[in-house]
Amino acid sequence: MTKKEQSSGPSARDRKVMVIDDLESTCRLVKSLIEHHWSTIEVSTCTESFHAIEIVRTVRPEVLLLDIQMPGI
Repeated sequence: MTKKEQSSGPSARDRKVMVIDDLESTCRLVKSLIEHHWSTIEVSTCTESFHAIEIVRTVRPEVLLLDIQMPGI
């Protein structure tokens, strides 16, 4: 998919992804990769499992990338 195809459509700016991982370096890396390749996607991160549900409810991402071996999950 080209950058033009990715950014087309009325809700291109509303695309949201959330990365939840206890390693901040992993969150930063994934966020950086997504933002570099898809500039129309808003990326949120969370490193604490007990805050993740609150943040997901607030941010309401379309895609959630979750570390399933995170402490507290």
